[in-house]
Amino acid sequence: MQKTVAGKSPVSGVLRKLYALDLAARNRKAAEPLLSSLIPKQHAQDGDVFAAWISRLLPQLGLWQSRAQKAAEFRIAHGPAPLANTDAEDTDLAFLVSDYGRFLDDHSLFEPAWQRPPLADEGIRYFILFPEAIEDFDEYAAILASAPCITQVPVPPFAPDENTVFDVFSNARDELRSCALRIEHLVCQGVPCERIAISVPEIATIGPYLLRELSLRGIPAEYRAGTKLGEHPAGRLFSLIEECVNRDFSFGAVKALLLNRLVPWKHPEAGYLVDFGIRNHCVTSWKEHGEQVDIWEEAFRTPAKGEQGDTRIQEWYRSLRKALIAMVRATSFSSARTAYILFRNDFLDMTALAAADDAVIARCVEELNALAALEDEYRPVLPASPWSFFTAQLRETNYVPQRTSRGVSIFPYRVAAGTPFTWHFVLDASME
Repeated sequence: MQKTVAGKSPVSGVLRKLYALDLAARNRKAAEPLLSSLIPKQHAQDGDVFAAWISRLLPQLGLWQSRAQKAAEFRIAHGPAPLANTDAEDTDLAFLVSDYGRFLDDHSLFEPAWQRPPLADEGIRYFILFPEAIEDFDEYAAILASAPCITQVPVPPFAPDENTVFDVFSNARDELRSCALRIEHLVCQGVPCERIAISVPEIATIGPYLLRELSLRGIPAEYRAGTKLGEHPAGRLFSLIEECVNRDFSFGAVKALLLNRLVPWKHPEAGYLVDFGIRNHCVTSWKEHGEQVDIWEEAFRTPAKGEQGDTRIQEWYRSLRKALIAMVRATSFSSARTAYILFRNDFLDMTALAAADDAVIARCVEELNALAALEDEYRPVLPASPWSFFTAQLRETNYVPQRTSRGVSIFPYRVAAGTPFTWHFVLDASME
């Protein structure tokens, strides 16, 4: 594929999102909106909410373009087609193909999903194991099947034998309990936990309940799946910071940040500030005569009856507020990174973090570093709110920690295809 696009680099998911946000911004500013269907005209001013969806649409435009070309050839050969075939959505998609293609060319990029070159046999043999487990494999199946240098190894046919058991349960709770009891029985018979696997659809929903059933019986288990960085307890630090600023330092947002047990605050003022807020009813800030009134500053100025002001807490709050605003309202990824480093040095004791949580924070900072590295080349499409883009990226980025413990392996459904476990439980299976 690289030979057909010599001198170009494949576009990344991050760049697709940056392009989609820039497109939404241009659509919002245009005298006549650029799009009418993908972003309805009445929602042009709020077009950013469509950006994530448009970014996911971009790789599929190659397939749409191919079908549109075939339809055009059919019309030429068999006469005009009904006008209904060219609707507002098709017009928008045609514009998107042209505009996105220009963006790719301007930055020497190419869209891998658009490429359909013949695969040349260069004497190297490739094997694709268990293609059924690849989510978008159907898009490439035809071109891969035509390549003699590629061998596909499908999941072997399922042939039930006398050791295969199918159980039917009236509800998920009974199924999870039964699975845990069966595994407990196997472990008591001497089967090592490392030889047992569980496949779980909807692992984010069912997984915690399954772990509880196993832990109640003293059975060690671990996920063989990643979690989103932004959903990890330690990774939530960055979204909690954003929440504080966006909610004008309301008590709920400040409390969620300062009392988070995984945020290693250096100073006791973090707890003191929350106590002060409770005693002085610092619920939320408000506007008065068109100006924003900070509830905390107002409480420091006129504390509750019997309350004695503490200038240390006030100064600490002001420093914290300034540091958080510097991150969330930064105009570039590099300035956001600098603001975070200053915040970390001034307010956090990173040595107090557990190794696993420290690794998560470090991985989040790597994402911020990667975004900062794009700035010089892609400055025209940088988002208006870099910190918001960063936290959104964390919510979509999978993180798989290095596994060192041993126990029953819990997989998302399909991932465990072909694994050599002696005992394999598949939960919540349908008739399919």
